[in-house]
Amino acid sequence: MTIHHFIFTIICCCSCALLPAQSGWLQDKGQGYSQLSSGRLSTDNYYNLSGDQVTTTRYDSYSINAYLEYGLSSSFNLLLNGPVLRRQSFTTTSATYGIGDVSIGLKYKLAAGRWPAAFSLAAELPLSPTEQFAVNNEQLVPGITDQINLPASDGELNVRSTLAVSHSFSDQWYASFFSGFNFRTEGLSHQVSGGVEIGYLLVDQLYLIGRLNTQLSLGTPQNGLSFVRGEGVEYTAVGFTLSYQVSENWGLNLSATTYNDLLASRRNIYSGPALYAGVSYSW
Repeated sequence: MTIHHFIFTIICCCSCALLPAQSGWLQDKGQGYSQLSSGRLSTDNYYNLSGDQVTTTRYDSYSINAYLEYGLSSSFNLLLNGPVLRRQSFTTTSATYGIGDVSIGLKYKLAAGRWPAAFSLAAELPLSPTEQFAVNNEQLVPGITDQINLPASDGELNVRSTLAVSHSFSDQWYASFFSGFNFRTEGLSHQVSGGVEIGYLLVDQLYLIGRLNTQLSLGTPQNGLSFVRGEGVEYTAVGFTLSYQVSENWGLNLSATTYNDLLASRRNIYSGPALYAGVSYSW
């Protein structure tokens, strides 16, 4: 395994917990990377559309996520990504289950050399209904069912584009810079995003990756939609990943991400530590 292929594998390990295709490197023709991971967020810390912090009953979100990147040619990679199972609930409600938005797209090599660059375009397909209600465990008003909408999908087709540039400073350091635009339908607000990721080889086969990224929504968001649909969501996220390459083909990783107001204030988001664990296979 070359150092660039090893670094590419490490980047995929980190990116799958967030958004895919955020590096300038591509898989060679016939090579691929796959990962199965699980993630959990549990918090009572909610920021509404106005950016005000509200304490609610505890919200729990659990997902099982699959990712695949495959080299179709020397210039194009196939991308598949998405939650194959998403479970959501509050401590006072039942849970909802479903398949999250599944992304399918292509990644194109713009430049090679010391500063490889790539552009990706992916469609996110809604595979679950927009109405999935979690019912309150206690009936507060006789004869009336108290419930909240917790859909696994945002219910709309959107197209996400990403431009990424990477550089390997040595066999120990690399950095990637990325920006993106998410075109949303059904009248939902478009989104812009960007960030930086830095990786360092701690010891043989063990990388520490740090990431800072942000998201902004454009226009005036619609009111009255479930927060799960992502309308008007803004945030700054900081994340760290430990990624260990067990063998030439197999890898393990642990990730943690949390949110703050450093670059963009939190809006319409449950904010707390999100934890991920995954196993990967590359060929």
